[in-house]
Amino acid sequence: MFFYDTTKSATRHWCSALFTAHARSLIRYRRTKRAKDKLVTQ
Repeated sequence: MFFYDTTKSATRHWCSALFTAHARSLIRYRRTKRAKDKLVTQ
């Protein structure tokens, strides 16, 4: 999933609250997964 921002001011506008929540949870998941993978490889 990615967000393509075409606004002049580079401010994101989500289409709905449900999509906003999904995008935030996906970002949080990827961030924690990356941190866990980093700990395992050390």
